[in-house]
Amino acid sequence: MKANSGLSSFDSSAYSQFHIPVSQIPSAVKSWCAKAGEDDFFVLMFQSPYALEGEDGWINLQYSIQYGILGLDWVLLGPRNIEDQKHLTEFVEEKGHLAVLLEVNDVKFLRVEDDHIATLGLSILTDHYQIGLNDQILVMATRQAGQTGMRGSHID
Repeated sequence: MKANSGLSSFDSSAYSQFHIPVSQIPSAVKSWCAKAGEDDFFVLMFQSPYALEGEDGWINLQYSIQYGILGLDWVLLGPRNIEDQKHLTEFVEEKGHLAVLLEVNDVKFLRVEDDHIATLGLSILTDHYQIGLNDQILVMATRQAGQTGMRGSHID
């Protein structure tokens, strides 16, 4: 598990940054997943509409491959991710998913692993955070070398 809470600790040649409309999240995740390998990540970064003025309102929602399995991670490093943990867990469970609290390398995170995490990520943005389908969000993703071999990699 790599803790992807900020950009400064990464070699820029190892990842790319780009913006996509929220509506394209499921297809972008599916495309990334087809080439992703172990420890690759695809992070959605956006400002919480609930952040107070002057507050660090950045939220990171991460797709990653761990032990060959695609998962959706809520890494508990950023202030807003920590603050929203309870509400996000309730939202995820109301949608019929199981969020498991894990810790790797002293970093705690919630992880969901099932066949519907691409649309769950979209729902977190649009339903939970009220971000519009046409709004642009920042993505940071590892550059894949064409690795495959994931278990449970079907996503909707």
